[in-house]
Amino acid sequence: MNEIILLYIVINLMVIGFYKVFQIKWPELYFAVNDQVSYFVSVSPSRYFLFRLMPPFFITAILVGNLNNNLSGSEVAIFSSFTCLSHALFTNGRSIYNLLFDPEKVKTYFNRYFQFLIHAATLLALGSVGYFAGYLAAKNFFSLITPTLPGLVDNIWASVIITFTAIPLYDAYSKKGEENVDKMIKDSHQKISAKLISCIHEQSEKYSANERLVLAVCIVENLQRPLWVRNIEKAKSFFSKPGSYGIMQTNSDHYINDEESIKKAVERYFANSKHEYMDISTIERWVKKYNGGNTYAELVKAAYNYLPGDDYEETLPG
Repeated sequence: MNEIILLYIVINLMVIGFYKVFQIKWPELYFAVNDQVSYFVSVSPSRYFLFRLMPPFFITAILVGNLNNNLSGSEVAIFSSFTCLSHALFTNGRSIYNLLFDPEKVKTYFNRYFQFLIHAATLLALGSVGYFAGYLAAKNFFSLITPTLPGLVDNIWASVIITFTAIPLYDAYSKKGEENVDKMIKDSHQKISAKLISCIHEQSEKYSANERLVLAVCIVENLQRPLWVRNIEKAKSFFSKPGSYGIMQTNSDHYINDEESIKKAVERYFANSKHEYMDISTIERWVKKYNGGNTYAELVKAAYNYLPGDDYEETLPG
C-alpha cells in the first residue's frame, strides 16, 4: 500500500514538474496568446490535446510498471486512470469549478461555454489515456525503461525522465513557436478569407469606420479564436443560444456567423472612427471600447502597425 501511495505522489509531482518547465499558469493560459508557446499550443485542437495528454500518458505509463508485482493487470490500469484523472481534477476540474462558482478567478479568453467544454473533454480524455497507459504498463510494454521506485525517490530517474520528456518537447514547441508578434499577426491575417476582408471593407465604408483598425482587431480575434474554436462555439449554440460568436466574437442572443459578427462589431464599436487621427492613445481608446485588456490593446496596436497605411488596396482580395 505504501508503494502505491508513493508512486501516486511521484507521478503527479513529475507531471506538475513537466508543465512547470513551460512557466505557464495552466490550464487557463493554454487558451492565450500572451506568449509564443501558449499561442502555438492553442492554435489547433490537435496541438492542445497532444500537449495536454501525452506528458501524463508517458510519465504514467513508464512508472506504473513498478506495480506489476503488487497488482493485477486491470488494477494497474485502474490505478493509472485514477492517477491521471486526479491530476485532471486538480487542474481542469478546478477550472470548471471556478467557471461555475467563482468566475472572477478564471480568465475567459473565448466563450465561457467553450472553455467549460474543453475542460470537461480533457477530464474524460485524461482518464481514458491513463487507463490505456496502465494497460500497456501491465503488458510490460515499457519494462525496459521503467525505473525502480527507490531510484525514483532518489531523483535519479526522475531527472532523466524529465530531461528526456519535457526538454525535447519544449524545444520542439519553442522552436516552432519562435514566431515574433509580426509573424503571428501575418499568419492570422493570411487565414482571414477574401470574403471576410471584403465584408470589413464594405461595412467600414457603410459606417465610416477606420478599416485598418477594424482589420487589426479582426486579426487579433482570429489569433485568439481560430476557426476550430468558432466551429465548437457554433455547435454549442444548439444547446445554449446566447454567447459571443463569429470571428469578431460579437455578443448575440443567438448564433451569428463571421460576416454577421463583423457587421455588428463595426456598427457597435467602430462607427465614425474613419476620420480620426489614429495615434497610440486614440487606437487604445477605440480598442478599449471593444476589449478593455491591456495585452489585447498591445496586440491590436501591433496588428495596426503591421498593416499598410492609408492606401488600403493591399489588404483587399484579388
